[in-house]
Amino acid sequence: MQLSFYSCLMAMIASSAMIVVIYFLKKIKYFNNTFGVAFMAMLYLLSLVRLFVPIELPQVQVISDSVVLTKIMDVLENRSPLTAGLPCSMLHILGSLSLLVTLILLLAFTIKQLRFVLSVVRTKNYATKKEQKMLKDISREVFGRKTMMRLIKSRDVSSPMVVGVLRSTVIIPDKNYKNEELEFILYHECTHLKNHDLWLKLLVHIYCCVYWFNPIVYLLKSDIDFLLEVKCDSAVCRRLSEEKKLDYAKLVNDTARCCVVKRKRGALVTFGFASTSTLRHICRMNSMLKPKTKKPLIPTAIVLGIMIVICMASYLFIWQPDYSNSKDAVADINGAYGTTVDNGYLVPNENGDYILHIEKNSVVVPKEEVEKGYYDNYPIVKQ
Repeated sequence: MQLSFYSCLMAMIASSAMIVVIYFLKKIKYFNNTFGVAFMAMLYLLSLVRLFVPIELPQVQVISDSVVLTKIMDVLENRSPLTAGLPCSMLHILGSLSLLVTLILLLAFTIKQLRFVLSVVRTKNYATKKEQKMLKDISREVFGRKTMMRLIKSRDVSSPMVVGVLRSTVIIPDKNYKNEELEFILYHECTHLKNHDLWLKLLVHIYCCVYWFNPIVYLLKSDIDFLLEVKCDSAVCRRLSEEKKLDYAKLVNDTARCCVVKRKRGALVTFGFASTSTLRHICRMNSMLKPKTKKPLIPTAIVLGIMIVICMASYLFIWQPDYSNSKDAVADINGAYGTTVDNGYLVPNENGDYILHIEKNSVVVPKEEVEKGYYDNYPIVKQ
């Protein structure tokens, strides 16, 4: 097993393909009516696993490409006239720029997170001792143990939320909630924490920062937030009677109406009741009031098996450029410069490639070409 540029490229392609398939599958009526949100979230998690394990197996089957990828790599590795004059390879330049953008995005996110949390934590807390005790009792019931959680009642938020992946804080608007409404909210937010939803959202956000140039990742980010909310709603509603479900749905609906008017963003939070999208809000209502009671084990096993097979099969192939026509390229170089092989030599590069020097001209050639013997007539000179 090894890690290479092409194995990372294959992992990104396979993960993106899985995300697109899941995104469009859930729009099919049969798929949407048959499988629950927990199952779809599991499929998305499988695509993340494929991305973060970009290894190359020893017996991998190489898919050679002499048309698209070869030309792209020629540009990125300065074998093309477009980039031959650059002081370093285009691949290193783009990699450095991508890393810089990733660091800027992560830094901006961290600053925004800290500003948001500090702005809320430093505000006056209007939560009563009775409400604080209710959170402790509910968190002990949900987690089965005593937890270090606190409740903040703030005028700066319009929707209940939970912040903090290390020390969790439940924040609710400064409203006169009924005891039953407050119980609904606290059960919802504690369920998010029990399911480690904040950690999953953090993982997806880091994924988007690293692969910011891939538009497919934003489909995952948008979908996973919604799926986590519906999954949490379902867990809360399983505890309620049919009449209580209507009360819970009314609370969600009233809070969503407030969030359309005023909504404060900016942190890694779980907006338990703030759904501003009309279509998604309707889906949440249907999920709460008309839950799927049947668990289709056979279709679920078939779809999950197919996705696992696709994920594992992607490890059997790798996409690499085809340099089988490099002999013709050597002839073109000699013909273009009017030289012979006697006055050329190779110099090893720091990244493992070689620089072919012919009189006053030079060109970068990949180490794969040298290893295949296409440049055996040129001596290797170490400088």
